[in-house]
Amino acid sequence: MSKAAIIPGQYAAIDEQTNGFQGNHQDKKRHDEKNEGDGFQSDSVNVKGGYTWAFYFRNQPPPPKWTKIDLCPLHGRVMVLIE
Repeated sequence: MSKAAIIPGQYAAIDEQTNGFQGNHQDKKRHDEKNEGDGFQSDSVNVKGGYTWAFYFRNQPPPPKWTKIDLCPLHGRVMVLIE
């Protein structure tokens, strides 16, 4: 599936997701309360059917465009996803 083939429309939702993987990386997070194990956390736009349309990794600094106007890092990442 291609991003160009999907129109999010009314079925889009912004959510948190953990992208698991095998291997070592300095930004890998461990979740003690979850059974999935290790992975990268991201905020994402998901559409009906489970397709991830866009994402913003939480190990990246929050976008200065939005934090300069006093949005918290979470809301800044969400605004980037909406853009």
